[in-house]
Amino acid sequence: MITKLILASKSSGRKMVLKYTDINYDVAPSELDEATCSETDPKKRAQILAKMKAEEVAEKYQDNWVLGADTIVVSESGEMLEKPKDEADARRMINLQSGKKSAVITGMCLVPPKSMGKKSEADIDIAYVRFHELYPEHIDSWISSGKWQGCSGGFRLEKAEGLIEGVEGDRSTVIGLSMPLFIALAKKIAMG
Repeated sequence: MITKLILASKSSGRKMVLKYTDINYDVAPSELDEATCSETDPKKRAQILAKMKAEEVAEKYQDNWVLGADTIVVSESGEMLEKPKDEADARRMINLQSGKKSAVITGMCLVPPKSMGKKSEADIDIAYVRFHELYPEHIDSWISSGKWQGCSGGFRLEKAEGLIEGVEGDRSTVIGLSMPLFIALAKKIAMG
């Protein structure tokens, strides 16, 4: 059904997830300024941002399927953790999650080719990440590695050696491209 997909993201994790499929895809990152979205509910925000990104890129690639995604981490205390602004912010986020369980919300929007005459579909998937109890020197090492940069919650599952104790839910959701949700969105469009 999906012959060509445009991924509206430059995320290496999302590209990695797609590499394990038979889907032919290209990358055309969205230029959306996430600050333009004023929604503060993390579930709604992830879905809205995914939709905004997908629709922005779909304007340029009307003959292709376009997939937009956004991932937001919510700490056990309920704080929304997007991308850290700097090292101090990343350190604060990792400290906040040390020894605790965070929710990882991935919003996704799939836009079909305009020629299909069908509307886009968007939704969210949630998984949970449990962090090890982290010592200051472990956090220092993580921060100095720079692997926190550009990552919601200050971590990237596929590079979080020693930070993560376990995952509840689909690992692809934590990476930022939920395969179960992708399949569900494609089915909704096909049946709609």
